[in-house]
Amino acid sequence: EDTMAIADGPAVDSSNIRQTQSEPQAATIGDINKYVLENGITVLIKRNDSVPLFAARAAFLGGVRYEDETTNGVSNYVSRMLTRGTENRNALQIAQEIESIAGEIDGFSGRNSFGVSVESLSKNFVPAMDIFADVILNPNFAPEEVERARREILADINRQGDNLLRTTVNLFLDTLYTDHPYKLDPLGTVENVSAFDSKTFGEFYEKYAHPENMVITVVGNIDEAQVLETIKKDFGAMKKGSAPSPVIKADAAPQEIREKIETKQDKAQTHILLGFQGPTLMDEDHYAIEVLNTIMSGMGGRLFLELRDKKSLAYTVTSFYTPGLEPGFLGVYIGTAPQKKEEAIQGMKEQLELLLKEGVTDEEISRAQNYLVGNFEIGLQQNSSQAAKITFDELYGIGWEEYNSYPEKIYGVTKQDVLNAALKYIDLDKYTLVIVKPEDES
Repeated sequence: EDTMAIADGPAVDSSNIRQTQSEPQAATIGDINKYVLENGITVLIKRNDSVPLFAARAAFLGGVRYEDETTNGVSNYVSRMLTRGTENRNALQIAQEIESIAGEIDGFSGRNSFGVSVESLSKNFVPAMDIFADVILNPNFAPEEVERARREILADINRQGDNLLRTTVNLFLDTLYTDHPYKLDPLGTVENVSAFDSKTFGEFYEKYAHPENMVITVVGNIDEAQVLETIKKDFGAMKKGSAPSPVIKADAAPQEIREKIETKQDKAQTHILLGFQGPTLMDEDHYAIEVLNTIMSGMGGRLFLELRDKKSLAYTVTSFYTPGLEPGFLGVYIGTAPQKKEEAIQGMKEQLELLLKEGVTDEEISRAQNYLVGNFEIGLQQNSSQAAKITFDELYGIGWEEYNSYPEKIYGVTKQDVLNAALKYIDLDKYTLVIVKPEDES
C-alpha cells in the first residue's frame, strides 16, 4: 500500500439499478457481464484471453470505515486470518494446495473494504476456486493462528513507529478528521490488537461477510458459463445477513487552522504535511483533483522543481490525494532539514497560493492526463488489477462501467475544472498542518 493511498481502490451504497441476467450470454472478449445470484451476491465476469491465467476477487464493504476506537484494526486482522485455516484445511494445507496448482491466495483489507483475492493458471480454475470459496465461507480463526498473526501485526505497528512518513500521515488523519473512521490507522492500536480474540473475529465476520454486501469478480482466460456455475455451486447457499450496515456520517471539513507537532528522538529530518479534506469518489471533482495532484507531485511536478531543485528546501517533496466514500484528503508533504522548517512551510503555502491565483497551464494538464491514462492502461494489463478495479467500483456504487470511462473522464478535465476544484478544496485559512520533528530541535 502506497503510504499516501487508500489500499482499496476507488467509490457508496449500490443504489444503481442492478441488471441481472439469469443465464450467461455469450460474452465477447473484453466485455464484462454482471449477474446477481438469488442470495444477493453480485458477480462480474470478464474474459481476457491474452494469457492462460485468471484472477478472482471477493470484497465486502468494511475496512477501517466500519471500525471505531474500540474495534480499530479488526478488518486488517480478520483479512490476515482468512487464509490461515478453515473448517476443512489448516494454514499449511492451504499454502501447500495453492502452491501445488501454481496459485496465490491472499486476504486484503483497506479503508473501505476487505476480502480475498486468488490467482492461478486457467486450467486450475476449479481447484483454485475451491480453496477461494473455503477460506471465505469457512474460516475458523484457530487460536494458535490468531496468536501468530497477533505477533506479526504488533511487529508491523512497532515498525511503523520508525517510519516517520507513516507516523506523519497517521497524525495528519487523526487531526484532519474528528469523528470519521478515516482518522484511524488501518493496522489498529497495540491495545486493540493485543485484546482481540477468535470470538471478536467471528462476530465481525458474520456481521459483514454476507451476500448482499459482496462482489465477486473473475477476469481471465476462462469459460464464462463454467465460472458462473462454479460460483453458484460454491456460494449459492451462503446465507443472507441480518445486521444492517452502519450509517457513516461525513465529518464537516475543518473551519479553522489545525496544527499538531510531535517530536521523535534520534531522527535528523523534519516531516511536514499540510492538507485538507478532499472529494468523495462520487464527486465529479474527483477527476480534476487527480489531474491537479499529478501536476503538483512527481519528479517533473511543480513542488519538486520549485521547493527542491530551485530552493533546496526538501529531501523529498510531493503532493497526495486519496478520495473516500466520504470526503477523502489531499495536500502537500515535505521532508526537510530541521533548520529549514519555517522556510519549507512558507514555500508550500506559496505554491498553493500561486495555484489558486494563476491556475495551471495547458501543457501541465496534457502531461498529467497522458501520465494518468498511460499508468491506468499499463496497470490494467494484469488480470488482478482489472479484477480489483472492477470489484471496488461495483462494491462502492460507482458501477463497474467506470473501467471503460476513466480515460475519457480524465481527458475531459479542463484548466478551469482544475482551478475550480482547487478553489473548492484548498483554503489557506482552514488548513491542517502536522509536523514530526527531531527532539532537540527548538
